[in-house]
Amino acid sequence: MKFLPVIFFLCLSTICFGSEIEERAEVRALAATAFKNSDFAELERQAAEYLLNESKTESGTWKLPFFYRGIGIEGIKFENQEGSEWANAIGKFDSWAQEYPESATQYVARGNALIQRAYRFRGYGWSSGIAEQDRTN
Repeated sequence: MKFLPVIFFLCLSTICFGSEIEERAEVRALAATAFKNSDFAELERQAAEYLLNESKTESGTWKLPFFYRGIGIEGIKFENQEGSEWANAIGKFDSWAQEYPESATQYVARGNALIQRAYRFRGYGWSSGIAEQDRTN
């Protein structure tokens, strides 16, 4: 009987955690889709909504970082350092900057994508676990 509250809270946290994961994935997917379709108006709308409304997930985590991850991780698939997907992404960032030159959103998204690209080729671990040639390129 004394384990009943523990079991209840474990089940409740599993339900909430599953909902949290879905909510984060939805924010990333919406941003990735808009970026893939070069729908800059939609990207600006999403970012403004998350920023102005201080939108958070069910657990209280800000949605805006997931928006940027959706663009930089899911919206751009990196094949290799010279990949055509990266060249395509740079073209989209340039078009976004031309269409919305005063927007901070497109600059943050581009910067985040550059960081994600760097990690993709460097590796995600501690520097001591990264091969020497990957640390210097």
